[in-house]
Amino acid sequence: MNLESWQTFWQVLILLGAIAVAVGGFGTWKVDKMLSSEKEQKESTEKVLTQKQQARTGILASSRKVLFSIDQKVYPTIEIGDSGTNFELLPTAEYFFNVEDSKLIINKNNDSLFVSMKFYTPSGDLLAEIVDNEWTLNKEGVLDRNYTKNALEVRGSNGEIELQIQLLPDRVRLQGIFRGPNGGLSLALVKHPIHGKGAKIIVLQEGEKLIPENKIQPMFRYPSDTHLGELIEREN
Repeated sequence: MNLESWQTFWQVLILLGAIAVAVGGFGTWKVDKMLSSEKEQKESTEKVLTQKQQARTGILASSRKVLFSIDQKVYPTIEIGDSGTNFELLPTAEYFFNVEDSKLIINKNNDSLFVSMKFYTPSGDLLAEIVDNEWTLNKEGVLDRNYTKNALEVRGSNGEIELQIQLLPDRVRLQGIFRGPNGGLSLALVKHPIHGKGAKIIVLQEGEKLIPENKIQPMFRYPSDTHLGELIEREN
């Protein structure tokens, strides 16, 4: 091999080496970019999850279905838990019940369901408030809460379930202890604890608590930090 051939050989070898370095560098950059993108996506997902876990406000979503039709005699329906016990709210009624200003009000807008209510602690402090499906909790009186896009459950500072509400396509599913801000009588709407079907409407005197068998059973898993949005599956 003459000198000119050797020069050509080394030039080709150097060129191939440069190409290999360039390709290797691009591959390294591509991998780094992919890893960086995956890391950013993971951090973004974790941030959203943390925000949901810490949320003390939210909005209940109702399905767009005709729930009110006076002509067809279709009125909003309240079901006590999943008991199968339903109450129709007639169009002449302003609200479902009233314990001072702790009352369930139902409105309709463009065939969507909107609920409003207030919940108080036994000492008269505001525990939770829902205004046209937008809920706000007082973190001082709430031990934990869990929720999905159409359901909310609140555990009071004593660990007991104080409120359950779920917006279904054809009804509002509800359990809770309704108190006024000034103490006095309370009204508990609970699913029948033994038969599983049917419901109880219990009037509580001031300071009186639900007996263990009448306590509201949770529909979510807890703690919500590790079980956000996880409903408990029950056998029918």
